Amino acid sequence: MMQIQSAQSRGSAKITRVEKGGGSVGKVDISSAANTLSKIINKDERMLDRFQSRLIQSQFIERPKLRLIRTAQEHIQWYSDQLMLLREQMREIERVYGGAVHLRRTEEPDIRRIWRWSNQVETRLLLHRPVHSLQEWTTDIQRWLADDDTYPLSIDKSDNEAVHAVTTERSEHIGFLMLRRLGKPWEERVGEISFVIIDENYRELGYGTKAVKAALTRAFEEIGVDMVYLWTVSDNNAAIRCFEKSGFKFTDVERNNIAYDGERYDTFRMEIKKEDW
Repeated sequence: MMQIQSAQSRGSAKITRVEKGGGSVGKVDISSAANTLSKIINKDERMLDRFQSRLIQSQFIERPKLRLIRTAQEHIQWYSDQLMLLREQMREIERVYGGAVHLRRTEEPDIRRIWRWSNQVETRLLLHRPVHSLQEWTTDIQRWLADDDTYPLSIDKSDNEAVHAVTTERSEHIGFLMLRRLGKPWEERVGEISFVIIDENYRELGYGTKAVKAALTRAFEEIGVDMVYLWTVSDNNAAIRCFEKSGFKFTDVERNNIAYDGERYDTFRMEIKKEDW
């Protein structure tokens, strides 16, 4: 019985080495072998099934394919690991050398970006908020801008580390934060942070923490409040870490306070006092 031991498979190859009983019987032209097989099959079509069955049993085709698949998988995994490592290294560089953030009054051209960020899937899952239309966001921000006690603030990323640097053309709009002053003049002066939204391309880089700290500086030093509080959903771990890094402490919890997508979630109240800032 003849057994194929090796074959050239680069398209231009024309010969195959054949052995019988362990001894070489020379070289056979591929086209000649193909013609011979064709004649055999033409005489008896059942031979085609036999040849195919023999080929499958020998695994001559399947083995090289499996080797190629395993090799490709190993390469994909290696490249994937390298990309993940590079991503983490780039994020660490960004955290250390990423520059400052600056807060400014939100303007009409900012609204579409804020609306787009708010409707990103990850943002809606973190905040447990449904999709809102551009018109709804436009109406809300215009109402906030008209209120003297509400501060809709756009977050700009800048290469300038100066705390009070003026926003320049090199600044990039990367997020939104809302700060409000609550209470009457004769009551305790309280501030509330009710939104912190960062473009998904700039998350986990420390910009949210920088923005919250900048908002607290404005609240305590410019607006003149004595305490700032906020509410956050219990499973929004990234936001909780950001607020804790900014100095907020847990003060209350509302069980099953938010319903979203058939589930109920707790909400945490966090606050920071001016004397602790």
